[in-house]
Amino acid sequence: MHEELRNHTRFKVKRRAFVGFIGPKSDIIFQLGQLMDISYGGVGLCYIPPQNGNDEVTHISIFGRADTLIMIEKVSCKVVYDLSVPTKSWINLPEIRCGIEFLKPSATQKKQIESFIRDFGINPHAEHTH
Repeated sequence: MHEELRNHTRFKVKRRAFVGFIGPKSDIIFQLGQLMDISYGGVGLCYIPPQNGNDEVTHISIFGRADTLIMIEKVSCKVVYDLSVPTKSWINLPEIRCGIEFLKPSATQKKQIESFIRDFGINPHAEHTH
C-alpha cells in the first residue's frame, strides 16, 4: 500500500483559483497556473509550459474569487516536482503538474492560507461520507 508522505492534509479546491510564479529578480508574475489543491505546507497546480523555457520560481502568489478577491502575495517557496502529464485535450497542449512547498510563510501569510483553505478547500474526509 502506498503511504502518504505529506505532513499536511491536501484540500482540493471547489472554486477556480490561480497561482502566479515569481522569480528571484522581479516581483512580477511570469507564469500562471491553475490551483488543483492546497495544504498548510504548499500547493499543487497545473500549467502550460512557456515556449522559452522555465525560469526559477522563488515565490508564488495565490488568488481566486469567493465573495471578494482573495490573494496571498509573494510566499517564498521551492518547487518539489514539475512533471509532464499526458494531454487529454483536443488542443493537444503540453501540461505540467507542479508541486510547490511553502518556505517560512509569515504569520500574516499563514492566516491568509488558513482563510483561503476555509473558503476554497473541500475537506477530503467529508468526500467519503454520505
